[in-house]
Amino acid sequence: MKRTPTRIELATAKHKTLEGGAEAWRVMSHEGHGMNLDAWHTRFSPGHSHDWHEHEQDELIYIIQGNGRYEIEGGTIEFRTGDYIFMPHRTLHRSVAGDDGEVELIAIFQPARE
Repeated sequence: MKRTPTRIELATAKHKTLEGGAEAWRVMSHEGHGMNLDAWHTRFSPGHSHDWHEHEQDELIYIIQGNGRYEIEGGTIEFRTGDYIFMPHRTLHRSVAGDDGEVELIAIFQPARE
């Protein structure tokens, strides 16, 4: 697949509702763009989460807006707007929105999941 500079609109990205109520859009992938990474744009409201899960890939998360926490085995990582979080592969975790507004983040996985 030839890779070229591309503008990707969120409205055209693959949408998925995650366990816990978070909404996610797959904005970049090996399958769709020939990249060896996946990028997901995720939003969730107070009272919602992305329930317990793990990945076979390393994950880098950028918090676009909001605050909340990542619960991991043996601890918690609090986050707020502008933070980056590294989640090593096979780390069991869940993300939970804070009480004062929507959380919006970008999660990048490497290598690509598909």
